[in-house]
Amino acid sequence: MITTVNSRKKGNGQLFFTLTLITVLLTQNKFVEGNSKKADLVKRYTFEHNDISSTRYLGEACVSSASCRRGNRDSICHHGVCTCLPFHMAQNATTCLPTALLGFECFANSQCSLRVPNSGCIDGFCQCSRGYSPYRRHLCLPPARLGHKCFSDDQCRLSQKHSYCKFIIPNVYGRCYCDASTEHVGSSCLRPRIVIGSRCTSSVECKAHIKNSVCHESACICDYGFTVGWTDNRCVATLKGLIENELGLNRKVSIGQECTSWAQCQAADSNSGCLNGYCQCIAGDLQCGRNNTGCHPLTFQCRSSGHCISRSLTCNGHADCEDASDETDCRRRPCPTGSFPCGAHCISGMFICDGIQHCADGSDEARCQVEDGEECPGNGFKCNDGTCVPEHSFCNSIFDCSDGSDEPEQSCKREYRKKKSGEYCPLQCGNGRCRSAAVLCTGQDGCGDNSDETQCEICRCPTIINKM
Repeated sequence: MITTVNSRKKGNGQLFFTLTLITVLLTQNKFVEGNSKKADLVKRYTFEHNDISSTRYLGEACVSSASCRRGNRDSICHHGVCTCLPFHMAQNATTCLPTALLGFECFANSQCSLRVPNSGCIDGFCQCSRGYSPYRRHLCLPPARLGHKCFSDDQCRLSQKHSYCKFIIPNVYGRCYCDASTEHVGSSCLRPRIVIGSRCTSSVECKAHIKNSVCHESACICDYGFTVGWTDNRCVATLKGLIENELGLNRKVSIGQECTSWAQCQAADSNSGCLNGYCQCIAGDLQCGRNNTGCHPLTFQCRSSGHCISRSLTCNGHADCEDASDETDCRRRPCPTGSFPCGAHCISGMFICDGIQHCADGSDEARCQVEDGEECPGNGFKCNDGTCVPEHSFCNSIFDCSDGSDEPEQSCKREYRKKKSGEYCPLQCGNGRCRSAAVLCTGQDGCGDNSDETQCEICRCPTIINKM
């Protein structure tokens, strides 16, 4: 019994000792933590107090931007570290250089590449790296392959030397195509070995290089129903040939076009007929007829479909009408609307005064500096200094005139205003902006309100009602 009591007392004593020890340790830990927090506060206060009057350099800890600017005027305190201002880069611990756009002065490659990818500092100015093409001030374009989207001729030529950018919206964007001197073979533009007039031994030899051609009397010529395009190495369909080859689509003749038979007009519109040599509505409706087809007067009307296209697309070497009627009259006079006489054939007005000689006699580039009171050839735009540029240069967001007069802000950018007297404005959009007639009926919105795409189909004749 005595042994048991002593054992209990011994156990209670050990427990009391343990609890006392834990209490002492906890008290000491709180004291240490308290002192540690006080030390941190004192340390931080001292750092902040010293930072106000100290100088900090790039990469050093900071509290205020004032201390960073003492070490570098183009730096700030960001997340507790001295860093360069936005659109700046660190050259060393004390220098931040501003980033730059193409054409601006620079000292290091990073100044350019941080602002414009794929650019660098070349000869003291920001320029695109090798293999890239500059576009305005902010882009270095990669090469564009044939058939792919492009923004400039140079972008296409990075991929194929003999290619160009055929614009969908003039001088805004388009797709890469081989130029007139080459042919598209696979993914390349190759110089053709055989052209119209070349000697040959078989039609197979001609067709391998020129579609719709044959070998006749040892020379390559266009096949029956086709004629030589303005490039002299393309065979485009003639309306006569298409009709004689019994292609039903091209038997049609739309309202306002010349006709030789009643059936031609009725094939396009059953309520029309050939009257006085032109397709007209039988009912004689004033709202639809030869002089009021419904298409914009500055467009070209495709003969069979009645679809209207931009006049700048006529005689450009590509059939933009389903029946190729925009190319078939390019070896006749007068030239089709929007085209220009060039020797024995006509070329698109877009090629006049574009800096490239398209006519053998150079007549398309001969009169590109005119005097006061004179007009530019081929519906071109006259700059304030008398220089002529192609019609599509007006209000295309690119300065083609050296003085920038082809991009007048009051005409190109303002909306909902009245046209001023004497102001150059070939096409006034519904929103009041002025544009070149070249944007009409291209399939793309060139005005910003789509008003340039609303008058691109001919009207329909009223139904004839038989009175009993």
